[in-house]
Amino acid sequence: MTRLAISFLLAFGLIGCSSVPKPVDVEQTQPLVSYIEAQSLTQPSQGVMARWGGTIAAVTNLAEHTVIEVVHFELDSSAYPNKGSDQSAGRFKAYVNGFLDSEIYKPGRSITILGTVSAPETDKIGEYTYRFPVLKQAKVHLWPEKTPQIEPVYRTPFILHTPIYYRY
Repeated sequence: MTRLAISFLLAFGLIGCSSVPKPVDVEQTQPLVSYIEAQSLTQPSQGVMARWGGTIAAVTNLAEHTVIEVVHFELDSSAYPNKGSDQSAGRFKAYVNGFLDSEIYKPGRSITILGTVSAPETDKIGEYTYRFPVLKQAKVHLWPEKTPQIEPVYRTPFILHTPIYYRY
């Protein structure tokens, strides 16, 4: 009986641990470049990995790959973009091999991307010329959309919600 109880406690304890989704997971010993470090690099060294995330701003499908433009937000311990504030360090572009449907990967969705830091690109956001840090050979994890949870209200028929003297 004790073994069974310990097994259940251990199983529930492991379930509670946060974990990074498989497509964007790396070994603990793998160094990752932060977004701020990549912004300051003019010519990044080859093979430097980065895991960034945020909110999708635009998706462009080209002949052999898809370009995702992302508004950067810091990641929490499970690699989920922390959009708790309206502060963003900027935007970046990620090149993903193959086709990603822009109706699924639509603006506003949360995404985490793992890729190799490449040379920055200059492009426009509206009329503004912007220097984008770039991730190549990117692997992505699209987070499910969060739906607001509505708590049901239970009323008992035995309690009057307004006093009797307010009725007439």
